[in-house]
Amino acid sequence: MTDRRLAPDGASREIGRRDRVDRLDAQFAERGTRADVWRALDLVLPTDEYLNVGYSRAWQTHLVGSPQQRLVERVVSELSSLDPRWHERRVLDLGCGRGGATRYVAERHGVDAVGVDLVSDNVALAQAAASTDDNREGNRPSFTVGDATRLPFGRDAFGACLSLDAIVYEPEKRRLFCELARVLEPRGVCVVSDLLVARGIVDDRALDRFRTAWGMPRLWTRHAYREAIEAADLAAPLITDISAHSVRRFRTWTRRFLAVADGPLGRALERTLVHRGLDPETVIEQVRAAHDALPALRHVLVPIYGTEE
Repeated sequence: MTDRRLAPDGASREIGRRDRVDRLDAQFAERGTRADVWRALDLVLPTDEYLNVGYSRAWQTHLVGSPQQRLVERVVSELSSLDPRWHERRVLDLGCGRGGATRYVAERHGVDAVGVDLVSDNVALAQAAASTDDNREGNRPSFTVGDATRLPFGRDAFGACLSLDAIVYEPEKRRLFCELARVLEPRGVCVVSDLLVARGIVDDRALDRFRTAWGMPRLWTRHAYREAIEAADLAAPLITDISAHSVRRFRTWTRRFLAVADGPLGRALERTLVHRGLDPETVIEQVRAAHDALPALRHVLVPIYGTEE
């Protein structure tokens, strides 16, 4: 029997795609109803370039500076471990967001890099930034609007791929990994950072509030994630938990933020957010939902190998 999750009819797929576009636009588009949290974070982080959760060693600050670029550097280091010549191959940034990682690998490593994202506002920002970059060393990256479950590229189009904290937003992960297998060359390499969930640590209702507040579909466990990769005839021999360098660092900040929001200074915080053109109710709701869910979230690094012909 055909699994309709992998082969829905055309009408169902188009409805599902529109639902994903609407959900992601609400979270990331310029006028998105839930995008204010990113504008608030832009006060301390370069969210006009990066939308990942970052990576910091114990001695490094995590909410100021360059934690998001450090995650890119960590992913690139892993790519180099998988294939020291990855930079000689065409590279896909899957779910590129606002293009920071795509531009980083193009400029620092001189690669032919392509970023694809479902949110047109993200792609527009990435294209605008790339057009003004003084990129003397490498190729100028290109960006396109595209669905990760129906990538606008031919078979074996890329020798390497990276994806930073983007696949968590895609409900059809099995189809996504099948598409990755299609566009990745035989023996191609990919490194993914993503958010998974450890069950039984927080109430399922807290996880539901988190994913609703942040525009995410159902969160996947490590086991289900690996199964989806292997079902696409890709190999993921090791999934490394890097939560100590990222999501666990956030809980101190969310605790302090909520202490202010729920305390005597709560009104002052709301006025400050309003003054900056932000919706305090939505921002506080998202921070609260994240705080409650953070103990169960697992930020992971996943090296993936393409199959050999």
